[in-house]
Amino acid sequence: MSLALRTPLCGELGIEYPIFSVGFGVSAGPELVAAVSNAGGCGVLGGIGVPTEELQRRIARVRELSDRPFGVNVIIADVEDPQAPDEDRAEVREQIALAVEARVPLLVLFWGPPAEFVEGAHRNGVKVFIQVGSLAEAGRPRARGGGGARVGSRDGFSCPKSSAC
Repeated sequence: MSLALRTPLCGELGIEYPIFSVGFGVSAGPELVAAVSNAGGCGVLGGIGVPTEELQRRIARVRELSDRPFGVNVIIADVEDPQAPDEDRAEVREQIALAVEARVPLLVLFWGPPAEFVEGAHRNGVKVFIQVGSLAEAGRPRARGGGGARVGSRDGFSCPKSSAC
């Protein structure tokens, strides 16, 4: 007897298993993303620390290696941080615009208010996940327009934005 891991989320995203790789910056490169996606999960490219031009090359490379659904993760905390340099805020917006324009199947946004990005993504057929740092935050994404929440943590512990994680 085999156990079925297929969930409604799998059908929504076109994946076989509800397994996502972490879009952890430069470490989450095209080869890893394609391997996870080709195995039936959803590989997620990391955007943090990756210049927009390089992210564009990485998206293209994933598409060379796989025809399966994948995502791009962008940390959006700088968008509303008054202390963040203007170029950092601009790069976050450029990365999101690139992912939407490239029509990646899934955009994963983390640590910030996603509302300004959701409608444009949906209009272009891009699904949006809002990664949150705690279970308390997990109930809020739908109200903010996201299609789902992914509770992320470091070392298995809850990691809210206000902590040192």
